[in-house]
Amino acid sequence: MAKGKISAVKVIFFLTLLFIPAIFDLLKPGYFPMHDDLQIFRLYELDKCVQDGQLPCRWIPDGGFGYGYPMFHFYPPLPYYPAEVMHLLGVSLFTSIEVMFILSLLLSGYFMYFLASEFFGTMGGLVAAVFYVYAPYHSLDVYVRGAMNEAWGMVWFPLILLFSYKLIKASKYNRKYFLGLSLSIAALLLSHNIMTMIFAPVAVIWSLFWFWQKKTWKNLKLLVLGGLLAIGLSAFFFIPVILEKSSVHVESITVGYFNYLAHFADLKQMFISRFWDYGSSLWGPDDDMAFPLGHFHWISAGIVGLLALFRFKKHKKERRLHLLIGLLLAVSLAYTFLVHSRSVWFWDNLPILYYTQFPWRLLTIPVFLMSFTAGALFMFIGKEPDSSVIPTGAERSGGIPLNCKTTSHRDLSTSFHFGRDDKRKILATLLITGVILWNLPFFKMDYPVNITREEKLSGWLWELQVTGGIFDYLPKTASRPPGDAGFSIPQFIEGNGGVLDLKRGSNWTTFTTNVSTENAKLMIPIFGYPGMKVKINNKQVQYQTDEDLGRIIIDLNRGVSNISVKLHKTLVRHASDLVSLLSLLVLFKIIYSKNE
Repeated sequence: MAKGKISAVKVIFFLTLLFIPAIFDLLKPGYFPMHDDLQIFRLYELDKCVQDGQLPCRWIPDGGFGYGYPMFHFYPPLPYYPAEVMHLLGVSLFTSIEVMFILSLLLSGYFMYFLASEFFGTMGGLVAAVFYVYAPYHSLDVYVRGAMNEAWGMVWFPLILLFSYKLIKASKYNRKYFLGLSLSIAALLLSHNIMTMIFAPVAVIWSLFWFWQKKTWKNLKLLVLGGLLAIGLSAFFFIPVILEKSSVHVESITVGYFNYLAHFADLKQMFISRFWDYGSSLWGPDDDMAFPLGHFHWISAGIVGLLALFRFKKHKKERRLHLLIGLLLAVSLAYTFLVHSRSVWFWDNLPILYYTQFPWRLLTIPVFLMSFTAGALFMFIGKEPDSSVIPTGAERSGGIPLNCKTTSHRDLSTSFHFGRDDKRKILATLLITGVILWNLPFFKMDYPVNITREEKLSGWLWELQVTGGIFDYLPKTASRPPGDAGFSIPQFIEGNGGVLDLKRGSNWTTFTTNVSTENAKLMIPIFGYPGMKVKINNKQVQYQTDEDLGRIIIDLNRGVSNISVKLHKTLVRHASDLVSLLSLLVLFKIIYSKNE
């Protein structure tokens, strides 16, 4: 194995040791309570889709109080497919979900290290990675809210910036950077819709800065093509979300509790308070949930900003890095301002912000950027002792490697051997130790829960899950969410008859009817929805829906009839799946291409 790869493995191993306190509670037996307590249910429903051959999964059979609804048609699926792979291999539902939470934290740190070490060397990368993982908002996502998709959205931020930077700076086309950018953007699109929207301005500003520094736009085409490939890979999900949202209720996402006016955070909550609890976000500053940026994070960011400002005129060769730091901190302040109620004018006049729901959700960006800039402290203290961080022959400007060769990393035992450049090593040790000890009290579950699969998927707990978020993405054929559990056997609402041989899958049901009256109307416990087709004796028929809950109603004649109901693909779904398939073929072609 190459020396660089061995060193990279050692760095990751060392980071993992540093991250263990953050994930320790997730390694304990049992489960834990969370706000979004639908993780087990979502994985259970996805498993039904996979076992039934419904790929990609769009319609789940038990949601909507048992009538089924198109959850994974609109809810980003990426974190659940790896969890499903684990479950198919015999891992429990609970452990599979906890592993995905653990990976969201670990990968966030690893990827931040790769980004920050590109600019600030090994120790700067280590500090930035630890800051990112131990940001209080990360714990809020995992241990309090249980926001699986949002936590996974934060995983991809560092990689998108890293690969866009490398692609822009490359002197010629580089397949690895191109694929890295495309796959990272696609992963973000498939992880969280809102995180994609929140992060997009940062990615654009970052790219424009490096294009400006390079003073050429020749690689813009590659950046655009990389983005298009990402959209293509995620098209099976991304396109229907945009083009078919009119078929479901989405108004509930921005009204009532989810209206932005109820979820601003004040300066004390963000910058000063050490309060931590597991309750809800409430109107005003007296929330039962905390929204700290992290004291180490904003203080380090402030120090870096001041140092960059004071050194800007004196150190001309480092100006581009100083400008970058200033730009990123300005972006951080802009996002922080939008979290405060003083920014209400922007929320009132930019409707796209409504879909963010919680202004404090924007803290993901300052947390990310402040963690990154924490690594910049090392450019102001001595020189990077590890010369292998900058590839041979690379240009340097304030410690930035301006070429795009693969960065190698020296053995950590050498980097932390206290005989060389002690100031840097002492600073790294103090920052890493300080941020872990200071923020570790936040990285705890509220209390452990000992529960079996059977208990979670039955009784009142099952009812909570099948009704959770019931109005989100409810088909518009239903004027309101059902107040009672859906009946399991189709019911005759006019005429008489019987139902036999009932079978039901993830997005289909079949049965036989025997009607004893001249005519009859049968109500089927499935919501009407675009693409839902009904066949009587293998002949497709038009169906009605009841005005109240939008359940399917069909007309029957006397005698025996074989009925089938199944969700089929619409033109949009066919086209989006085809685009993803073609994009996947393009991806494989690029991977196996001999030309760099």
